[in-house]
Amino acid sequence: MKTKILYLTTTLEKGGTETQLYYLLSELSKDKNYDIKLISLEGGIYEKKIQELGISVRVLSKKVAYRHLLSYLGKIRKEIGGFEPHIVHSCLFHTNILAKFLALYEKNYLLVCAYRNIISPYPLLKKAEFLFRKQADCLLSNSFSVQENILEEGFEKEKTRVLPNMYVPKKIDSARLRDLKKKYGGKKLILTVAHFRAQKDYRTNVASCAQILETEDNLLVLYIGEGETLQECREEVRRLGLQKKILFLGKREDVAEHLLCADVFFLPTLFEGMPNAVMEAMYYKVPIVASDIKPIRELNAQAFLCPPQNVSSFVHALKTVLHKALSDAELENNKKLIEEKYSLKKIVEGHKSLYKKLLSGSLQGGYSKGETKV
Repeated sequence: MKTKILYLTTTLEKGGTETQLYYLLSELSKDKNYDIKLISLEGGIYEKKIQELGISVRVLSKKVAYRHLLSYLGKIRKEIGGFEPHIVHSCLFHTNILAKFLALYEKNYLLVCAYRNIISPYPLLKKAEFLFRKQADCLLSNSFSVQENILEEGFEKEKTRVLPNMYVPKKIDSARLRDLKKKYGGKKLILTVAHFRAQKDYRTNVASCAQILETEDNLLVLYIGEGETLQECREEVRRLGLQKKILFLGKREDVAEHLLCADVFFLPTLFEGMPNAVMEAMYYKVPIVASDIKPIRELNAQAFLCPPQNVSSFVHALKTVLHKALSDAELENNKKLIEEKYSLKKIVEGHKSLYKKLLSGSLQGGYSKGETKV
């Protein structure tokens, strides 16, 4: 008998969580032991890609109505009833709440709730998470730092498991890479790849780069990403008169090619779950300057880590890397870490093992389909 898994997520737009989900589904869809369905509160570019894997995808709305989150409950309940999954795997904070809320009323499946970042700072949502916590059979995090956060919120340790993000290398477009190297004309490049949001602390980023640019003539700063703080960041760069030195590149499909051109990858973030961008920089052997926070330390990268929001520390680290790069051996070690610990095969097998343990009851909180959980 096939194991039926229903995945529940918030959006199918391109983001870290959605990309990780796509990689997982692309492998599980090849395994005849699984029957998979996906429900998303809103659509996005991954909707068609996942359908092309032969997976049924149900999108509930054009745009997520967060203020009316509970209005999705009836639709999700109907989809679950029609599919009759052995496991429901919810992937993001808001869908975790919906999945737990549904489980209060009827539940003849196992519930896995995944956390890819720290739990929401909103008091009411945090309270809902805590009140419904017992409905989840497994609390899955992508780093030990996120697991610690979950435990600090009062969740049961025996239900928590850690499965890190996977990294899948991109195919390099050689012609595009040549064009980029020609475009940037031999200048040194500081590259940031991150959404524009408060978490990523672009204020510290711009302030640090502005100081470096005072003494470095042959330098460009490149920002890849979009988000709610983009305009604020643009205005600050304009105020500083650095529009020709700090360039906003928007969303890009050639991130890997830009990494291969970069002299430094810079991420002065305030917090992370597990930083995919840092993993990618490690794989492409780019020297890294980033915040000294637990999720980044977990990667064990050879990197320059600085206290968050400490502009002077970041400036010193950036200058050091620009004028005295890490050795080839250190950068090669970063790549090997990614290949050995975060490969697609390794992390997908980890998910399969988790599901098997849940269904067999060998994971604390696990039980067989049809049993009643007290």
